[in-house]
Amino acid sequence: MSNFDKKKVLFVCSNEPIPTVTRKVNLLCNHSNFNVHLLYWHRLKSHINFPVDIPVPENQIHKVNLLEPNGNIFRRVTMNLFFLGHVVKHINQIKPDYIHIVNMDIWCEIALLTFFSRIKLVLDLIDTRSVFHEKRLFKIFINFAFHNTRLVFITSPLYLSKYLNKFNYAKDTPVVFAPNAPEYLDFENFRKKKHSGLIIGYIGAIRGIEGMKSLIQAVKKLRDEGKNITILFAGMGRDVNFVHQLCKQYSFVKFKGSFYYKEIGRFYAQVDVVYSLYDTNENKQIHMSCRYSDAVICELPIMVQKDTYQAHLVQKYQTGLVVDYKEPDTIYQALNELYSNDNLIKRIEKKTKSIRQENFFENYANDIIKAYQNI
Repeated sequence: MSNFDKKKVLFVCSNEPIPTVTRKVNLLCNHSNFNVHLLYWHRLKSHINFPVDIPVPENQIHKVNLLEPNGNIFRRVTMNLFFLGHVVKHINQIKPDYIHIVNMDIWCEIALLTFFSRIKLVLDLIDTRSVFHEKRLFKIFINFAFHNTRLVFITSPLYLSKYLNKFNYAKDTPVVFAPNAPEYLDFENFRKKKHSGLIIGYIGAIRGIEGMKSLIQAVKKLRDEGKNITILFAGMGRDVNFVHQLCKQYSFVKFKGSFYYKEIGRFYAQVDVVYSLYDTNENKQIHMSCRYSDAVICELPIMVQKDTYQAHLVQKYQTGLVVDYKEPDTIYQALNELYSNDNLIKRIEKKTKSIRQENFFENYANDIIKAYQNI
């Protein structure tokens, strides 16, 4: 099939495309019915940019270099309008059949701009924003945008029951669950290793200073008791400068820097437990992070925040420990148990093996393709 006969899909990311997005891009690229373009906002001088490995022909990648929209409301609105101008320009040039919008930053605006066109909108809901629940004007725009959206992907099943159902979106709009799960190739070369002591891995998006402070407090107390516990950070994020400070202050903290996602297996091979604590705002309570699937696939125990969907999964499948970042003593007790109890780690390893295959992206690939074909 020639490119002229294929359906054109324009992915629009108001940030650097993350692996959850690039997997879908790659999936559609490898499918004969689709011609895929990717437009994304490369945020200059940003601490949240990961190296991007994009599986699209170079002439179909459209990178927009703009500054971060941080600051006062005027700056944020201005920068978003600049990016929206690039979106309109590329819509006119590419003339897509579908626009796959990643997250909600400019989703409502694109829904307004394309209301009278033949273009079908797809929303990739990777996280939610609680501000939309509180402002009536935003609710009106979101309800409008949902009515103009033909397909929604969600990364957590609770996004449907706890978030989407709050809006009067079109009842016949398909909602497809496609979690933050890695592909087989991402961990093809992963080999689990035995280390002396206990190494805690904080791998991926680096954010949440309070959670890091609690972790440091717990580890410092355990080390004062003579236990060999260290922390390994790898990734990038808004709080990366705080990690640099920790490395200078504590000899037991190491930072490996940023990485391409295809390299992630070698970082998980260096750790014994995965640290995945978030605050408990409304989004994070229902969020399902990629660290959960990563930990299960690597057969590593994971530490998660209580009163979250991740805590529900960990307790259901017994794949880790539930703690509270606001109470460092719960982190201390969990790490002390993992350090002192080999049988606990072996039990968790056995549990993760039983659900390992369920946590790969390939399990959801057919659902994604079928959803596109049925729009």
